[in-house]
Amino acid sequence: MNETKDKKPIYEVGLLAEDRWVGPAYIEVPDGFPMKRCYRMNPDKMGGDPTDAANAHLLAACGNLKTPFVPVRPGWGQDASVLAELPTITKVEVASGEVLHEGKVWCGKMTCVESITITVHTSDGWAFSSQVPMAVAPPGSEGACKPYDVLITPEARNDGLEAAWYLLGGISDQGDTEDTEQERFDEEWCRFWAAVDGPDEPLRLAVLKALQGIEGRPHAVTASSTGVVTVRYEDGREKTIKPPAAACGPARHHCGTRTCSLVV
Repeated sequence: MNETKDKKPIYEVGLLAEDRWVGPAYIEVPDGFPMKRCYRMNPDKMGGDPTDAANAHLLAACGNLKTPFVPVRPGWGQDASVLAELPTITKVEVASGEVLHEGKVWCGKMTCVESITITVHTSDGWAFSSQVPMAVAPPGSEGACKPYDVLITPEARNDGLEAAWYLLGGISDQGDTEDTEQERFDEEWCRFWAAVDGPDEPLRLAVLKALQGIEGRPHAVTASSTGVVTVRYEDGREKTIKPPAAACGPARHHCGTRTCSLVV
């Protein structure tokens, strides 16, 4: 939110900065929303829990609130004192439901839970509260900052990828291109949600991905303990693929049973 008339200070909506092309969840502000109804972080809490600002931002961006909640921060180059007249965010609470799955994703840990509720208390007596699709877990160490550990619900599976990527560290700047990093994060994101679906789902998807290279329309594929793969087609044809002689034997191709069968 910008106010430049009469050289008034410039404000920016939200409490999180963008990380190049991977940004936080976007906060929509109602048309004509007055600056005096926006909120800033309590300066006394700046040295406290660093996740408060992130969760206040996520409540504003993702919450279903009847009364608008709009957090702001100084514009680039502005002194924080320009926010002095605005009411402050005094307390941020996060409550989550049963844990469904957790695992390392990108630069942090992501935990899928049944539900998340963020509640923000303000100096003018309001309490803004709503269920949200994602939040930030308490910091693992004093003074921790991005990457955060992220709480997430199944509702965020389809459209929460970019916001989660931002919270988990964003672009890592390790020499890879942005496209390469996006591909890597997409893979980790899909692997996490496959694990949410069940302990065997990642294996099922990995096998199906491997089978995509088979030409034609296979009806069934069988892999023996000796590494022989048999492909049976819908038209009755059968194709046998044997391993190189040097690679034959159960020591190199063993799945724990005599045969593994998959119908695709």
